[in-house]
Amino acid sequence: MRISIENNIQQMAIIHSKLKEFYLAMGVEDEVSKKISITIDEVVSNIIQYGYEDSEMHYINLDIEPHRSHFKLEFVDDGKYFDPLDYLKNNIKSRDADQTGGVGLPLVNKISSDMKYHRTGHINNLIITIPN
Repeated sequence: MRISIENNIQQMAIIHSKLKEFYLAMGVEDEVSKKISITIDEVVSNIIQYGYEDSEMHYINLDIEPHRSHFKLEFVDDGKYFDPLDYLKNNIKSRDADQTGGVGLPLVNKISSDMKYHRTGHINNLIITIPN
């Protein structure tokens, strides 16, 4: 399944609507659907919030590919360079109970079984594997 949205937080409603249909059609278990939804929410909202330095319209593409043992989520955007794997490796600090923010990518990393990132030209490509 492919979903393409504009870089506008209100567009998240489109994703949620299409995900609901996808989960029903594919018979995705609740626990797995929660992991997929959390991952998509975190990644797409980060792209929308931090990926663009202009106010122009950009598109974010999401492909969800079901496999026997996992779901492959592929995020493609033309935002500024951001390697989440590098971020995870170099910027994870211990957090006080009072601190907020910065927990989305570590959570996605914990949920997923694999993450791969590459950039070609001005296009970011992030592939995340969510086990069944």
